[in-house]
Amino acid sequence: MDLEHKMGEVRDSLAQLTGELENFQDIAKYIKPLRGEVPRLDGIDIYGDSLSLNGVIGGDHIIYVDFKKRYDLDARIKQAAAGGKSDIVQNLERCKGMAGIALVDVSGHQITDAMLAAMLHQAFLLGAIYELDTYGNITERLFENLNTRFYNSSSVSKFLTMLYGEISEDDTFRFLSAAHPPPLVFSSMHNRFMEVSSELCSTFPPIGTLPSQN
Repeated sequence: MDLEHKMGEVRDSLAQLTGELENFQDIAKYIKPLRGEVPRLDGIDIYGDSLSLNGVIGGDHIIYVDFKKRYDLDARIKQAAAGGKSDIVQNLERCKGMAGIALVDVSGHQITDAMLAAMLHQAFLLGAIYELDTYGNITERLFENLNTRFYNSSSVSKFLTMLYGEISEDDTFRFLSAAHPPPLVFSSMHNRFMEVSSELCSTFPPIGTLPSQN
């Protein structure tokens, strides 16, 4: 086999690999939140974005949960009320003035690390539907189940840290951290950032590193 033929094979392999990566990026970039997906709450400004280190996508990810836009709360409230589930009705009513934001950080900075972010993206949103139908809100159980799924299917060398928080129009904020840095909360009353007491935090190890305790 002459050198020219070998170089042709190398070029063909490189073109195929480049095409595969471009196809992967085209698919994965659609999990990035669009401008219209940013939740809207009365009296609260919300904004977030991620800038990948390599290419157009990476392992950092944001998931917005605008309960009013993403889910038919009125239909779920009607169904829960018909079943006599007053606790679920109350939780769903609170969701009307609330929005959730999940911040995800996959270990590593490669383009293909976005695959784990995409897996969590879909699993999180699907799990949120079952949470709303079962409890009327998102609970810790969703994250325990996500952790179990990733622990059983992902390499221990690849894991995710995650912070999920919900902010309400009544100025309350609740969050859960999976080895992610705690949030910074700015107090308009004190005009400075306030530390969040560890007693108010519920934390987990990184997603996929240890089995859940359920």
